[in-house]
Amino acid sequence: MRIIITCLLFLLIPTVNNAVVGEFGAGKAIFNDVYSTVKLADTGLGRNIFDLAIKGLKKLDSNGKLNNPNIVTIADYSQSSNKKRLYVIDLKNRKLLFNTYVAHGRNTGDEFAKSFSNVEGS
Repeated sequence: MRIIITCLLFLLIPTVNNAVVGEFGAGKAIFNDVYSTVKLADTGLGRNIFDLAIKGLKKLDSNGKLNNPNIVTIADYSQSSNKKRLYVIDLKNRKLLFNTYVAHGRNTGDEFAKSFSNVEGS
């Protein structure tokens, strides 16, 4: 009996880093909840952009590249640079931590980003 209880405790106590990552297995439901609870549509963040960011987050997590999978940062360059298009979202607590402006860099376009380069000084 003691062994069964101990095993159950290990299954029920999540680690800090796995709090949301473990929910990735729950499918899209958790992210539907985050998107609607945080009211991201009202801030201008499109659902398709959010879904792409979550897809990237899952890939990074599966490759062991995340220190804190509970936080996702999204820069939506499809929006005008005159809009608040940088989003920092706490997935675990379902909160929008920041929504502010972000530049897209020199020579990428005026109001909208049109081209990007990995070449220094371009």
